[in-house]
Amino acid sequence: MNTVKKETARELTQYELSTQIITKLNTFKLTPTAKLVLLYLTTCYNPKHREVFPKQKTIADKLGVSERSVTRAVQEL
Repeated sequence: MNTVKKETARELTQYELSTQIITKLNTFKLTPTAKLVLLYLTTCYNPKHREVFPKQKTIADKLGVSERSVTRAVQEL
């Protein structure tokens, strides 16, 4: 009888995700605001839910930029 070994993917921690993004940030051709939004989104990552849903207004307030800038950055991402 063949047994199939189930491999489970290990979840990235928030720290690991942020570190990977930061080390590869210069390889992405993004505007500075898009990079800032991307980094902020990594701080909102929860490996238990795998979803990131902060409001654009929240992002704008936290980063000190306009909501329109956040909207453009999210579209760019």
